[in-house]
Amino acid sequence: MPEYQAKTRRDVALLNDTEWIGLGLLAIAALILEHGFHLSARWVAVLGWVDLALSGICLFDFLGGLVFAERRRQYLRSHFVEGALALWLIVVFSAAAIRFVALRGQIGMMEFLHTEMGLTIALVQVYLALHVGVMILGALRAFFALNCPAPLLVAVSYVAVILAGSALLMLPKASADGVPSLGWMEAFFTSASAVTVTGLTIVDAGTRLSLFGQSVLMVLFQIGGISLVAVVALLAYTEGRRMSLQQINVLRATLGITDVKDVKSLLRLVIGFAFAVEAVGACALFLALDDGTREFGELGFWSLFHAVSAFCSAGFSLQPDSLTRWAVDPAVNLTVACLVLLGGLGFPVLLELVRRARAFDLGRWRKRNSLNLAERPPYPQPLSLQTRYSVGGMLLLFLVGFLFFWVMEGWFGAWRDLGAGETFWASFFHAAISRTAGFNSFPVEEFGRPMLVVVMGLMVIGAGPISTGGGLKTVTFAVLLQTLRAYLGGKQVVVANNRTIPTRIVLAAVGVLLLYLAVLIFTFFALSIAAPDVPWEASLFESISAVSTVGLSLGATSQVGSAGQLFLVLAMVVGRIGPLTLAIGLMSGRERAGSISYPQEELIVG
Repeated sequence: MPEYQAKTRRDVALLNDTEWIGLGLLAIAALILEHGFHLSARWVAVLGWVDLALSGICLFDFLGGLVFAERRRQYLRSHFVEGALALWLIVVFSAAAIRFVALRGQIGMMEFLHTEMGLTIALVQVYLALHVGVMILGALRAFFALNCPAPLLVAVSYVAVILAGSALLMLPKASADGVPSLGWMEAFFTSASAVTVTGLTIVDAGTRLSLFGQSVLMVLFQIGGISLVAVVALLAYTEGRRMSLQQINVLRATLGITDVKDVKSLLRLVIGFAFAVEAVGACALFLALDDGTREFGELGFWSLFHAVSAFCSAGFSLQPDSLTRWAVDPAVNLTVACLVLLGGLGFPVLLELVRRARAFDLGRWRKRNSLNLAERPPYPQPLSLQTRYSVGGMLLLFLVGFLFFWVMEGWFGAWRDLGAGETFWASFFHAAISRTAGFNSFPVEEFGRPMLVVVMGLMVIGAGPISTGGGLKTVTFAVLLQTLRAYLGGKQVVVANNRTIPTRIVLAAVGVLLLYLAVLIFTFFALSIAAPDVPWEASLFESISAVSTVGLSLGATSQVGSAGQLFLVLAMVVGRIGPLTLAIGLMSGRERAGSISYPQEELIVG
């Protein structure tokens, strides 16, 4: 082991952890006060000086740590986020100082600070807020040491983010000008729907929320889409901290990791791939809708909001009618559909596909086709059953959904008066999003009853495991079909593609199905009691949409009242975490060491 180890922030920084927590809490307070409340000029000036001091402390802390570090290159590698922020601050401060001198006497310092450096100050505040989260996570090691089940810890984390998001959405400046602030139920339901990436809503985000409120909403479903624990773990890596075994167990429960070595690579994929795809999607939407009539900033935010919403399968839109005004726009339909499909594929599957793409050797493939049989190099290992089921299930369900939409709505339903091209794009779009996201390019209420049954079936199956979507999951459904096939064939084990599926996986799939049905039946029953005047078809559709975290609606969400909306929130949270994961988290403490083998007894079933 080398004698030198890269020093962490605690060793070389000017401030200790306690002081950083205090600064972070101050930054959070300033961020909330500035963007959440209407303040007087005096308070604006005070907070301006606070922002300037916080930015300076961040800059000097990093520079001090760099000066006193024994290995500066390693220090920069382990603190690359702080380094990038410090470099940005130096550039912005220098440019701002030159511009302020040139404008001397024409503008006040605080006014200049907020107009010219507002984005930079916001970045510093957000960084310090996230830094506090990492610090508090380290301070709560006692909580991790309590052997708290990882799935239960994930559930508590999601609930905590929902409550925090509710508080932010209730701030006065989170609502648009001239519009009353959100009530507690409106804020709580909207926050829960965003964190669980469902998309059911009782408020119009485009008219009820301000830019700050819409930004909070986007951050909430971004966190929910790529997993709260993934964000915290990546920040922990950025800070150069080592993860405990309990923290790794949390990641395993959240992201489906079976090998500890895959934690870091999967986190890089989750964050990097998600941000890259969302950025490409935002650019594509911007170029598709840039007709010169909308301001650059307004259209840019709209494009980013909908790109993140699509990839995270959130289904939130800034229009009350979702995407119906672009129902026949090929660019918008294709971009949003591709984002939804990629987000619903599953991060472990994406990790395997990326690794295969990196390892692909075109020269080796050409050599294989040019040599005789004896000299050919061996075939690469086939894709895992997980990836084949996820990709194959996505393509098969997309094709089935497309054909049903094309025939049942295009020939005999609401789209029979549309042209072939318009019917194609409507079928393409809804086949892609009906399993996972709550967007729609045509009103769902106009679908015929047979088509609604098909849509409910697609929502039940859902997306791939460990993805941004919900539902039973495609792999779970595939395992259940293989189990049925084995039973009908009189086999004692479940075999798929020359692979034996372990009994524990089969039991897990059956458990997921039973718990999913239990949650669905309970939600449907609760809505029937809370809103007896709502048609049962609408209550059932809404229940499936909530449990599967899809977000499509027949309009019953706003009709079921506060009691019904609370039941929908419970369904969304349980559906996002996963019925089996939640059950394991609640009951794993009862597990006893050792095993006892009991005699068998035959039963008559069926």
